[in-house]
Amino acid sequence: MKPIIRALVILLIMVLCIRCENESLPQVHTGKLFVFSEAAYCNGWIFSNGATEVDKFGFVWSRSDEPEIQNSKIAAGNGTNYFGTTIRVLSPNTTYSLKAFADYKGGILFGEEKQIATTQIGNFTDSRDGRTYKWIEIGKQIWMAENLAYLPYISPFTNDSGIFVYNYKGTSVEAAKQQHEFIKYGCLYSWDISLEACPEGWHLPDLGEWQELETYIGMTSQQISQGSEAIHAYLLQSTDWSNHSNNATSFSALPAGYHQPSSYDYYFDGLGNKTYYWASTIIDDMPYILGLDYRRVFEMVASKDNGNSVRCIKDPPKK
Repeated sequence: MKPIIRALVILLIMVLCIRCENESLPQVHTGKLFVFSEAAYCNGWIFSNGATEVDKFGFVWSRSDEPEIQNSKIAAGNGTNYFGTTIRVLSPNTTYSLKAFADYKGGILFGEEKQIATTQIGNFTDSRDGRTYKWIEIGKQIWMAENLAYLPYISPFTNDSGIFVYNYKGTSVEAAKQQHEFIKYGCLYSWDISLEACPEGWHLPDLGEWQELETYIGMTSQQISQGSEAIHAYLLQSTDWSNHSNNATSFSALPAGYHQPSSYDYYFDGLGNKTYYWASTIIDDMPYILGLDYRRVFEMVASKDNGNSVRCIKDPPKK
């Protein structure tokens, strides 16, 4: 065989071997990223024909002004398809570079590099009682990150309208404020009271504002109307709910329970396993609520006489 032909054959064999090797390697993709003030929920995919074993996988990231991506987060999963995890050590109002990775015996493969920008957090003080609340930016909205706890008076627990503290059946505002349920979960308001309960510069969200939040955390229109998957609840819930809750949004939803009107045999229920937030939107004399339980986020209508939690949203800037 002539030297030039021999060389071409060797080159062709090398190219084919390299192509074969590359085709047998896993392919890593950086998926959709949900970015908040102090965390990001990240998705990735690994496509593999099974010929190459992946030892570990997840995401690497760093601040965009740092020279290289150097931190890592190992994600849960079996390493062959979809995986997701929450990165919780991010700083507010900061830009990061991030990409998925897969570590196999021959080295490390990376997915597409993406840039993310975390949102802002802060505090404000309610001038009515001097109480300070944390706020968070989620998408283009600014939300209170705590349940409203404005308690100018305490209503008799047998009332169908008013302000209540879970399990408190006395008449003293000061005593109610000493209750563990008040300190941790805030107040429960009937709908008529909730409409005017937020401090100046803030308001009770309408259904559209709740749905903007739901859309931002990845819920589809069908999930908004019928109830979400568990991961959407986990993004909003504080870790008081379960080991699965990650509170990536810093919304810190608490299982605050609710107050029931006098037509029921007992007045307080649901503490530790569910919560309802009022919306200002009403249909056929029934206001909407956003509900959370262990497994989902959902919308429904409720009696105006129920006592539910309030999360205020910041008024839009005046034009």
